[in-house]
Amino acid sequence: ARGLLGLLAALQLWIRDLGAAALGRDDRVVNADELPFLRETARRLELTPDRVAAAIERVEETRMLALGNVNPQLLVSGMLLELEETLTRAA
Repeated sequence: ARGLLGLLAALQLWIRDLGAAALGRDDRVVNADELPFLRETARRLELTPDRVAAAIERVEETRMLALGNVNPQLLVSGMLLELEETLTRAA
């Protein structure tokens, strides 16, 4: 479970960086070496602050569920499907 929790924390940070790049807040990006990719991805997805917040919240929900007795594969699979819907839906 610890490995999954670390992965989810990294995913939250990555999504937060996408949001910062979408807002032009390069100074807030932790993964600065990935800034060109983050900018392009944020532009292509037409990310909005609401969608970024919803995605981070979904990962946090998954993190909380991962603390319990759950199947990690099913948990992550469901989260990824929801993240795809949240981050790629039309603005």
